[in-house]
Amino acid sequence: MYVYVLSALVAPGVVNCYNAPTLGALDIGRYPTGSDSVAETITGQLRNAGFDSIVRPDIMRWKRGKLVTNMANAIGAACSTMDQLGDIAAGAREEAERCLAAAQLDYASAGEVRDRATAQETRLVEGSAFPGSSTVQSLARGAEATEVDYLSGEVARLGRTFGSRRRSMRACRGSYARCRGRVPHRAPSRRRSCEPGSKLCDRRLASPHPYDRGSFCRARVYHEQFESRCLPAR
Repeated sequence: MYVYVLSALVAPGVVNCYNAPTLGALDIGRYPTGSDSVAETITGQLRNAGFDSIVRPDIMRWKRGKLVTNMANAIGAACSTMDQLGDIAAGAREEAERCLAAAQLDYASAGEVRDRATAQETRLVEGSAFPGSSTVQSLARGAEATEVDYLSGEVARLGRTFGSRRRSMRACRGSYARCRGRVPHRAPSRRRSCEPGSKLCDRRLASPHPYDRGSFCRARVYHEQFESRCLPAR
């Protein structure tokens, strides 16, 4: 299944959905390729339930494309702002693409994934905007386990197996692990962004709230050699 659903777990049993006009995209296909009547049936049931759903014979290609876009999840969760870290996120995605290419695994392009996402509009729920990725939300809740090891970790595994560089993946995992140990569970609030070379940027923050993800701010100071210098190798 390929998933694009902007939702947030508000409380046990309560989930807000920020997609419109449907509840999001849930595409189905057989593993590793193909489709059948079961996929068609499930797709129809998902559409009846309010989702946008398509049968995709190349579902793994789409899942790998989503994996590439998710390389920014750990960075977005660990940083107080993404505005000045676009080059680092792009570098992580490029590293993932190299690892997939080394493994000879096809993946949906960034344009295809973006077009699938833009088919869904984003709406406010009770005046509030979508709070962020599932990784951000896991950090905010103080969850013991998150998907970072299965996102950045999967790419790192491919790189190790097929001889492709994966330093960004190790840095992403290390940064998130450090940040997870520092962030208490509190309500989100606003904070000034990280400026290159500032004292705020030059320290790992003991964050006052879950959406101030400061552990990765040091990456901006070392952005020219991020892959090897952002965080100590694990």
